[in-house]
Amino acid sequence: SLAWTSPGDDGEEGTAASYDIRFSTVPLNADNWNEADRLVSTPLPLKAGSLQEVSVPDLVFGQEYHLALRAVDDAGNQSPLSNVVSAETSATNREIRISNRDQLYAALKNLESYTTLILAEGTYDLNRALSFGMAWSKDGKPLTNVTLRGEAEDAGGVVLQGPGMSRNQEPKILVRVRYSRNFTLENLTLRGAYFHLVQIHGEDDADGIHFNNVHLLDAGQQLVKVSKNKSIARFADGGVIENSFIAFSDHARYSPDILGGAYYTHGIDVLGGSDWVIRKNRFENIRAPHDSEHPSG
Repeated sequence: SLAWTSPGDDGEEGTAASYDIRFSTVPLNADNWNEADRLVSTPLPLKAGSLQEVSVPDLVFGQEYHLALRAVDDAGNQSPLSNVVSAETSATNREIRISNRDQLYAALKNLESYTTLILAEGTYDLNRALSFGMAWSKDGKPLTNVTLRGEAEDAGGVVLQGPGMSRNQEPKILVRVRYSRNFTLENLTLRGAYFHLVQIHGEDDADGIHFNNVHLLDAGQQLVKVSKNKSIARFADGGVIENSFIAFSDHARYSPDILGGAYYTHGIDVLGGSDWVIRKNRFENIRAPHDSEHPSG
């Protein structure tokens, strides 16, 4: 809520006709005032010197906001901009329960920080990637404290299913994580991607990524890829992959374009990042076929 001492219609005398109250995620000033969001429901001004207060609804959790007001007199003249108040909303976590693929994609459209998506048991046949966070921007804020979780502790109860590691069709990557902080995957199975099951975009500054009790099965390239751009000094740091199962059902996919022809046996590949912890996981069949004339690579 925003509180202030009411001004008058003429300086410190009388009663103003109305208020123009605005808020923004960037600091307010006279130059950007008209671009800020206007509070629709504003209280009527009281006599000069009275204490007034208003609540601002529908703000994003864990977001810093800047608020200010102008008083308006009977002739429509506006006062100078008041002092600007800055505050961060509380980081209360909200839960969204999901039971089918359409609900999952709909939840991603307007996904906010401090949200846990809880998936009901079942198989979700994906027809496009699940994308978390936007591309990095110097003026933007990362998606923070978002979790994608299966409702049961058994990771096999919720399956995010791709088209298969040998089928060159979308989604070639099942989960993409870009400009984010503390994104978590938990109690899930991801299976069957032509490229990667999960790509963490270090070039977009995705930090603090956490996998817990996740089954990662069958991808044509890395099962988990932490990517980088050699011309950009941003990386994915502080990740944790734990208590998970990382495997090919039998063996890796043959790729004619690496090492003159080889099997792409990369389970987890951190190309750019530091302080990653890989612990208490089980790896299986990260290999080429036993009788292959081509190497692993």
